[in-house]
Parts: sequence; structure tokens; C-alpha cells
Amino acid sequence: MLGRQVFVAVVKQMSALVTQPIKLSDQEKLIIAHKARVLLWWLVVSQLLAGLFVSALFGIFSGQAAAFSALAGAGAYWLPNAIAALRLALSTFRPQGASPVAVLGGFLVKMLIAALLLWVLAQYGGEQVNWLAVLLGLIATLKGYVIAFMVFGQKFR
Repeated sequence: MLGRQVFVAVVKQMSALVTQPIKLSDQEKLIIAHKARVLLWWLVVSQLLAGLFVSALFGIFSGQAAAFSALAGAGAYWLPNAIAALRLALSTFRPQGASPVAVLGGFLVKMLIAALLLWVLAQYGGEQVNWLAVLLGLIATLKGYVIAFMVFGQKFR
């Protein structure tokens, strides 16, 4: 009970601090929008590189079918993600930016397209699909942003 009272008191104090909306100059808005676009593309490129790296490893150690499977797994997430990043990057040129509903809707569509691409792979890939390679290619692409933040994180603060 005491923890709840402390939490409520902290929230009240924090909400009292945020009484005025943050005002940014046009120059500050341009700088933030530019940094957002650059970061988006670094994220997309790092995801692509992670997927290609895993695909190359499977190609070297398990053969061509495993390499293509890893590439298909990586592409199932990377392609919809690149399209979503393009859409978000374009929204930074609008004065009001992207609405939260549009962003969340875009993420939902991105996940549905990724699931659809994986379903297509399962339906038409046949026995040639190496599911371990697909899974690792997908995971590497999903976590490719970690590479971008480790390498370029300080640059975007």
C-alpha cells in the first residue's frame, strides 16, 4: 500500500512539472527530423547487413539452400520493415509528422506482411527450406538494430 502511495505522489509531482508543451524552433525541428531520417536508414541498413551476414555464414557452412533459406527469413522481416521506414522517413517532411495511429497501424501492417511472407515460404518452399536458417536469418534481422546502436548510438544523441 505504501508503494502505491509513493507511486501516486511521484506521478503527481512529475505531471506538475510538465505544465507547458515543449516549444521547438523551426531550426530545431529540422535538425530532429534530419536525425530521425538518418537513424532510420542506419537501422534498415544494419538489419540488412545482419541478415546478409547470417546468410553468408549458412552459405559457407551449410550450403546454398541454407543460405537462401536464411536470406528468405531475413527478407521476410527486412522488406516490410524497409517499407515502413520509408513511410516514416517521408512523414518527417510533413509539418505535423506521423500520427501515432498511423505509426501503430503501419507496425501492424508490417507484422502481417512479414507473417504472410513466412507463410508463402512455408507453402512454396517445399523440402528445400532449412527452417533453422530461416529462423536465424529472421532473428538476426530483427536484432540488427542492436548493431546500429552499438556502432552509431553515441552519434545520434
